[in-house]
Amino acid sequence: MWKTILILLFCFPNTVRAFQFQAVPTDSLVALEFKQSLSLINSPTYIRQKEELLGQLFTKSFYSGALLINDVLKIIYEDNLESYLLNVCGKNVDKLSPSGQARVLLLMGDAKSSLGQPYEALLSYSKAEKKVKDSPLAYEAKWRTAKAYYYAGDFDLAKELLDILKQGTDREIANDALNLSMFLDDHLGMDSLEKDVRQFVQIQKLQNFQKWKAADEALEQFIVSSPQENLIDDLLYLRAQRALLKKEFPLAKSLFLESYQKFPLDIYADDSLYKYLELDQFKDEKLGFQFIQQFPSSLFVDAVRSHLMNPKK
Repeated sequence: MWKTILILLFCFPNTVRAFQFQAVPTDSLVALEFKQSLSLINSPTYIRQKEELLGQLFTKSFYSGALLINDVLKIIYEDNLESYLLNVCGKNVDKLSPSGQARVLLLMGDAKSSLGQPYEALLSYSKAEKKVKDSPLAYEAKWRTAKAYYYAGDFDLAKELLDILKQGTDREIANDALNLSMFLDDHLGMDSLEKDVRQFVQIQKLQNFQKWKAADEALEQFIVSSPQENLIDDLLYLRAQRALLKKEFPLAKSLFLESYQKFPLDIYADDSLYKYLELDQFKDEKLGFQFIQQFPSSLFVDAVRSHLMNPKK
């Protein structure tokens, strides 16, 4: 009985008010509520009303801002619910403020990219950028556009955008754009590598959209297939990132350190060393000072310096 009451309360609100884009709630309880309601919807009891209940769940989540919480997005992508997200967002996006529309258009672009619709995703990102020209959100739209080209295998177009972005004002995006641009510089034009690079990029895409099972299977198969040595550093860093996402912290820590030690001049070197130091709680002062000396212009140098000056007791 209580399950029936819960799902009715959650999925059938009495009224749906015009959505004003507010600060997105971050409490993980929102994600838990979403997951519990989704679980109830998928139970045999509601099989006949499943489509209607899913629509109600997504509509309520849209108006509450819950769809923009990372934990909720993970649930959506893991359960292949992108089409429901797109349906609800598409019906309601015009009711939002320009910045609200831009955020939801970015979300829609990601969902389309996840579904293997890269050019529809590009259209959503373009619309988002036009809604908020010359703003941080517009810059984010450009970054996602570059990644959409990258995931679609249009590496030349991706490279053009990345080379613009790496000169930008948002340091985090500029850093990521620089890394991706350097990766393409290393591998573009090598016909013998093209197949392996395209497979590697698809694994990155699966991880980016939280398709964990498919990503893990593809990564395992890729490693077994003995890719060319040119991708060993990329694979090692990718494995470290995946271990971190799975919260396998000892393994992630070990892999990040290995990535730095084996490839100290690599494009991932500062990222790898910083993530190792972070997981190690900055206990290794020697490596911390080495980071500052070796990577004085790194995005993370201020954080490392701060931890060394104010060590945890």
